[in-house]
Amino acid sequence: TQVDLSGNQLATIPDSLFRGLPQLTLVNLNGNVLTRLPNTLLQTNPLVASFSAAQNQIYQIGRTFLQPVPSLLFLNLQNNHCVNQNWNNIGGVGGPTRDQINIILDPCFANYTSPTEIREFGMELRGTMTLYDMDGNFIGRL
Repeated sequence: TQVDLSGNQLATIPDSLFRGLPQLTLVNLNGNVLTRLPNTLLQTNPLVASFSAAQNQIYQIGRTFLQPVPSLLFLNLQNNHCVNQNWNNIGGVGGPTRDQINIILDPCFANYTSPTEIREFGMELRGTMTLYDMDGNFIGRL
């Protein structure tokens, strides 16, 4: 139910890092060198109540990053490039609403770009195939 990856010099994390952990309630990514928080990081973790990624180098956060976590009560993003806030008791008495947090995180959202990933795949070829690179240059024929 708890994942603590703090202080590990993590520069990137896969979008699906926490997939398969539906009972996850606490995430601590403090003190790494992360630059982005992807949209789908918490997509399958609706029970997360505490998320902390303080003291990183975050300048990109996916616009829908907070949407799949209705149970979130504590969010700490202190000491990052695009935001320097620590929120306790989100939506509670005296705490900021999600709308207020989204306004403050807007610079992070505006910087967000989806990374280009290299993925392997398998296929069965029947006949011939001509291969070109992204610029349209001929690579070869199979």
